[in-house]
Amino acid sequence: MRATYSEPVTPARFLSALLAGACAVPAALLTVLGLWPPLQFTHRVLAMAGAFIPYGLVLWVLAGLAVLAAARNRWRLLALPCALGLALHLAWAGVYLPGTPPPASASTLRIAALNTLYGKSDAGIAAARLAEADPDVIVLLEASAPFVDTPAMAALLARYPHRVGRTAPGWSAVGYEDASATLVASRRPLTELARLDSGFDQFAVRTTTVDGREITLLAVHPMNMVQGTDLWRSEAETVAAAVQDHRDEPLVVIGDLNATRENATYPIMAAGLTDAALQSGAGWRPTFDGNLALPPLIAIDHALVNDRVVASRLGTFAVPGTDHQGIVVDVSLV
Repeated sequence: MRATYSEPVTPARFLSALLAGACAVPAALLTVLGLWPPLQFTHRVLAMAGAFIPYGLVLWVLAGLAVLAAARNRWRLLALPCALGLALHLAWAGVYLPGTPPPASASTLRIAALNTLYGKSDAGIAAARLAEADPDVIVLLEASAPFVDTPAMAALLARYPHRVGRTAPGWSAVGYEDASATLVASRRPLTELARLDSGFDQFAVRTTTVDGREITLLAVHPMNMVQGTDLWRSEAETVAAAVQDHRDEPLVVIGDLNATRENATYPIMAAGLTDAALQSGAGWRPTFDGNLALPPLIAIDHALVNDRVVASRLGTFAVPGTDHQGIVVDVSLV
């Protein structure tokens, strides 16, 4: 009878096997959440994990390489599931490749939106970034009176005399951080069409492009999944209902959607709309880190347009003191 021999398990192979498992398990979870988004409604942890589905691509690469480093002979076939997971995530990630922006018409509007983190972001730098972007409309989320009343922001907003919304008093006045206030400021007249029935202020407003054509904006900030997935879903449905109310008008939805494209609430809110980052060819633009020490990791601040509006450009800008990046979008009517 012929003897068989196996290679000894070296420390390097053992560590590679551990790395393979440590990467494959979360990668598999992210894949399942991507294939079956409603699973995200079962628990807020799964909802938060769903925001990181694009990172499954990196995890599958690491898992596959670790399997090949650890396994021998036919055990290397375990790399095949990693390859399948990688292929699926590559297909999903294809939409994020940069592209060529569509041409803009003469009927244009530039909109900027910034979540100020309870108004704690650096007002001077925020004002400078917004002045540099030179938008026609500014949407400030989690806007506080102390932030808006700083000399720099007050000077900037003096050029935007038309207002819808409000500011929150701020920590010094009430002793807690208030994320509910939204302020929309415009160079040209604004008409408030509706205030959405939601936990945070959300508004439908109407303004005009540079050549006087009317356009509807939804300044949105639905609540996130931390307060519970039922609320997360119902807030998304509120935004979706407002979108339907204005579906026959040139429409832009902009703000902190508290959802990535991979989250289960995104298709609810974006039904019938196009993501401006993708349409403009900007690709993947992460805007949120959740921790001021990290670069932006996920894209939860969005601009969406319907088929009567074209987004020709989308950019982001950083402001110290907030965990969000601001977005600037150029749109035109078709």
